[in-house]
Amino acid sequence: MALLTVPVALAGPLDRHQLPPLPADLRADLMAIPADPAPKEIINGVHYVISNEYRQELFHDALKNQRGGIHIGVGAEQNYLFAGWSQPDFLILLDFDRFIVDLHSLYEIAFLNAATPDDFVDLWQAKSRKTFFRLINESTEKRARRARLKRIYKHSRIFVSKRAKYIRRHYPKKGVPTFLTDPKQYATIVRLFRTGRVLPIRGDFTANRAMKGIADFAKKHDLRVSTLYLSNVEYYFSFGTKHYRENILAQPFAEQSTVMHTIPHSSTEYYYLWHTGDNFQQWLRCHCVRKYRYLLQHSDAQGDREKRWLTKEPPSSPKTP
Repeated sequence: MALLTVPVALAGPLDRHQLPPLPADLRADLMAIPADPAPKEIINGVHYVISNEYRQELFHDALKNQRGGIHIGVGAEQNYLFAGWSQPDFLILLDFDRFIVDLHSLYEIAFLNAATPDDFVDLWQAKSRKTFFRLINESTEKRARRARLKRIYKHSRIFVSKRAKYIRRHYPKKGVPTFLTDPKQYATIVRLFRTGRVLPIRGDFTANRAMKGIADFAKKHDLRVSTLYLSNVEYYFSFGTKHYRENILAQPFAEQSTVMHTIPHSSTEYYYLWHTGDNFQQWLRCHCVRKYRYLLQHSDAQGDREKRWLTKEPPSSPKTP
């Protein structure tokens, strides 16, 4: 396994995977986005260290032509799939479970110290535990923080390893490249971390700090939100819950942005629905629906019943289901 001791050398002309380091003021503003308070409890008492959505390739067509902007996403490894496909300029990894936020710190260590996708996968194998612990020690000043990251690694390693192997096995069969099979996508994510463009943050979509802070940051620097991945967080609340509606309406979405929802229809299966940020904001403004599952009624299947695209605009006369 080849570990990096110098920055990744990315040859050729400047492109999306060779973004320059952030100016100090922009980096400071990114890091100043405030986190939301910790929740009283996490969903089902479970740390979702890997996604339980197994058909995320259904989002590939919606993301493959995106370039630039801010990606906001909940959860763990799926955000690196999406970033590899959509090539954002910023990656904001938002989760209300601090455990998952800190797991992204382990991902950062792995991305910055593994020269290739193969080396990255190796770091999550049992044989590499001592190597990973050494990297944690070298990259983390505070003893308590080092101990916490090691505990998270012990808890998460086998799950991350299995998911990485699944990604490398599953997506080639679907004809979809990923950050673990495509060196260019891998280099893109490494570059996002190396240039200070990644922010893992504890956030709650129904609270009033993190999402508002992201919107303020984007507007201050004339940036646009290109992709928003919500997973199935909306299963647990309605559109009228606390600050949710205002948080989404505050975001400066790009004209051709993509908002992704996953909507469960059995214990293990999901619909994968996407639409533009503008379309989502229209539905939120009209107060036509209270729960995100009703968006399905207005979406169209894209050759696969679980692959859904919503282009319809809300009715002019609001009617709550």
